[in-house]
Amino acid sequence: MATIIYSVIVEIRKEVESEWIQYMKKHVPDVINTNCFKDYNIRKKIEPNPESTQQAYTSTYVIDYHCNSLDDLQRYFDKFAKDLQAEHAEKFKDQFKSSRNILEDQFTEWFELISLDKYAARNY
Repeated sequence: MATIIYSVIVEIRKEVESEWIQYMKKHVPDVINTNCFKDYNIRKKIEPNPESTQQAYTSTYVIDYHCNSLDDLQRYFDKFAKDLQAEHAEKFKDQFKSSRNILEDQFTEWFELISLDKYAARNY
Protein backbone atom coordinates (compact mmCIF):
# COMPACT_ATOMS: atom_id res chain seq x y z
CA MET A 1 0.00 0.00 0.00
CA ALA A 2 1.45 3.36 -1.03
CA THR A 3 1.87 6.07 1.58
CA ILE A 4 0.00 9.32 1.06
CA ILE A 5 2.05 12.44 1.74
CA TYR A 6 0.49 15.75 2.66
CA SER A 7 3.29 18.17 1.86
CA VAL A 8 3.15 21.72 3.24
CA ILE A 9 5.68 24.25 1.94
CA VAL A 10 6.14 27.33 4.13
CA GLU A 11 8.16 30.39 3.21
CA ILE A 12 8.65 32.26 6.51
CA ARG A 13 10.19 35.69 7.05
CA LYS A 14 13.63 35.37 8.64
CA GLU A 15 12.88 37.86 11.42
CA VAL A 16 10.24 35.48 12.84
CA GLU A 17 11.92 32.21 11.85
CA SER A 18 13.13 31.34 15.38
CA GLU A 19 9.68 32.01 16.83
CA TRP A 20 8.10 29.97 14.02
CA ILE A 21 10.43 27.02 14.71
CA GLN A 22 9.44 27.09 18.38
CA TYR A 23 5.78 27.22 17.39
CA MET A 24 6.22 24.28 15.00
CA LYS A 25 7.61 22.18 17.87
CA LYS A 26 4.08 22.34 19.29
CA HIS A 27 2.09 22.50 16.04
CA VAL A 28 3.53 19.40 14.36
CA PRO A 29 2.80 17.14 17.37
CA ASP A 30 -0.73 18.60 17.44
CA VAL A 31 -1.15 17.52 13.81
CA ILE A 32 0.28 14.06 14.49
CA ASN A 33 -1.93 13.69 17.58
CA THR A 34 -5.02 13.85 15.36
CA ASN A 35 -4.16 10.21 14.58
CA CYS A 36 -4.60 10.92 10.87
CA PHE A 37 -0.86 10.67 10.17
CA LYS A 38 1.71 8.04 11.04
CA ASP A 39 4.84 10.23 10.91
CA TYR A 40 6.38 13.30 9.37
CA ASN A 41 9.58 14.91 8.05
CA ILE A 42 10.63 18.54 8.21
CA ARG A 43 13.25 19.89 5.84
CA LYS A 44 14.73 23.32 5.30
CA LYS A 45 15.48 24.30 1.74
CA ILE A 46 19.12 25.30 1.40
CA GLU A 47 19.31 26.25 -2.26
CA PRO A 48 18.09 29.63 -3.49
CA ASN A 49 14.48 29.78 -4.55
CA PRO A 50 14.35 31.49 -7.96
CA GLU A 51 10.59 32.03 -7.58
CA SER A 52 10.96 33.95 -4.33
CA THR A 53 10.97 37.71 -4.67
CA GLN A 54 12.30 38.06 -1.14
CA GLN A 55 14.92 35.30 -1.01
CA ALA A 56 17.21 37.29 1.28
CA TYR A 57 14.33 37.81 3.70
CA THR A 58 12.74 34.36 3.89
CA SER A 59 13.52 30.72 4.65
CA THR A 60 11.61 27.84 3.10
CA TYR A 61 10.57 24.69 4.95
CA VAL A 62 8.83 21.56 3.70
CA ILE A 63 6.77 19.57 6.19
CA ASP A 64 5.69 16.16 4.91
CA TYR A 65 2.98 14.40 6.89
CA HIS A 66 2.60 10.71 6.00
CA CYS A 67 -0.68 8.83 6.22
CA ASN A 68 -1.90 5.39 5.25
CA SER A 69 -4.79 6.42 3.02
CA LEU A 70 -6.68 9.23 1.38
CA ASP A 71 -9.48 8.48 3.85
CA ASP A 72 -7.13 9.36 6.73
CA LEU A 73 -6.17 12.58 4.99
CA GLN A 74 -9.81 13.45 4.31
CA ARG A 75 -10.59 12.88 8.00
CA TYR A 76 -7.83 15.38 8.86
CA PHE A 77 -9.32 17.93 6.43
CA ASP A 78 -12.87 17.36 7.72
CA LYS A 79 -12.15 17.43 11.45
CA PHE A 80 -8.88 19.21 12.20
CA ALA A 81 -7.25 21.19 9.39
CA LYS A 82 -9.36 24.34 9.57
CA ASP A 83 -8.62 25.04 13.24
CA LEU A 84 -4.93 24.09 13.07
CA GLN A 85 -4.34 26.17 9.95
CA ALA A 86 -6.27 29.14 11.36
CA GLU A 87 -4.14 29.13 14.50
CA HIS A 88 -0.94 29.21 12.41
CA ALA A 89 -2.31 31.90 10.08
CA GLU A 90 -3.35 34.13 12.98
CA LYS A 91 -0.04 33.80 14.81
CA PHE A 92 2.10 34.50 11.72
CA LYS A 93 -0.23 36.78 9.78
CA ASP A 94 1.54 38.49 6.86
CA GLN A 95 4.81 36.72 7.81
CA PHE A 96 4.57 33.63 5.60
CA LYS A 97 3.35 32.13 2.36
CA SER A 98 2.35 28.49 2.10
CA SER A 99 1.31 25.94 -0.46
CA ARG A 100 0.20 22.35 -0.14
CA ASN A 101 0.49 19.22 -2.24
CA ILE A 102 -0.92 15.73 -1.88
CA LEU A 103 1.50 13.08 -3.09
CA GLU A 104 1.62 9.31 -3.29
CA ASP A 105 4.86 7.51 -2.48
CA GLN A 106 5.14 5.14 -5.44
CA PHE A 107 8.75 4.13 -5.17
CA THR A 108 9.41 3.11 -1.56
CA GLU A 109 7.86 -0.32 -2.07
CA TRP A 110 9.64 -0.64 -5.42
CA PHE A 111 13.04 0.12 -3.85
CA GLU A 112 12.29 -2.29 -0.99
CA LEU A 113 11.55 -5.01 -3.55
CA ILE A 114 14.80 -4.29 -5.39
CA SER A 115 16.71 -4.50 -2.12
CA LEU A 116 15.06 -7.81 -1.28
CA ASP A 117 15.86 -9.12 -4.77
CA LYS A 118 19.53 -8.17 -4.40
CA TYR A 119 19.67 -9.76 -0.97
CA ALA A 120 18.02 -12.93 -2.28
CA ALA A 121 20.42 -13.06 -5.25
CA ARG A 122 23.44 -12.92 -2.93
CA ASN A 123 22.16 -15.84 -0.92
CA TYR A 124 21.58 -18.20 -3.84
